[in-house]
Amino acid sequence: MNIRTVETYTFGNLTVYEKTFEKDGIEWRYTISGNGGKYLLAILANIAGHLLAIPLAEELMETYRVIALSVPPVPVFLETAEGLKNILDIENIVSCDVIGHSNGGVHLQNLISKYPQYINKIIFSHSLTSMEKNDAFSINASEIKVYKIMRGILKIFPASALTISLLSAASPGLNLKSGKIERKKLKTFLKICMKKSPNRIF
Repeated sequence: MNIRTVETYTFGNLTVYEKTFEKDGIEWRYTISGNGGKYLLAILANIAGHLLAIPLAEELMETYRVIALSVPPVPVFLETAEGLKNILDIENIVSCDVIGHSNGGVHLQNLISKYPQYINKIIFSHSLTSMEKNDAFSINASEIKVYKIMRGILKIFPASALTISLLSAASPGLNLKSGKIERKKLKTFLKICMKKSPNRIF
């Protein structure tokens, strides 16, 4: 497995390492940050979740090392469990707490169902469960549909327009304890991330 550290960010006293690895031709991208003795796996957003969790990581930096990501589209929904386990194995994590918002909670349910021995405390917000047991083994059609729609939007509208819209939606939660300058820096990194190839983001 080819694991790379692609970026290093600093926000006040918080250092954030952005890493990637490839599994079955799909790139997984995540950040790890913090100095605590416990681990927290966080999936808070479908888009740029590895950066949007930085305010949470800063808040908890003395208690946790936070691993944050958004799950890339995979052909079979259940495969997200393997991708998340790969991240834990890469970082030599044998025990962690998890927090999932929206679809993040659904992806984490895959991990918990298959590898419960990794998980301690669980927090889900605005998350669903599968309606049918076989849904986990089906094509992740709803996610793939969203990503296709976003690619289509990017072909019609300038990336900058989409970036401004997404950042406006996310901005209220981007309050960093380290101050306004660091918050502005984070928004700049998010803008750069969102302007990259749609295949990297969606």
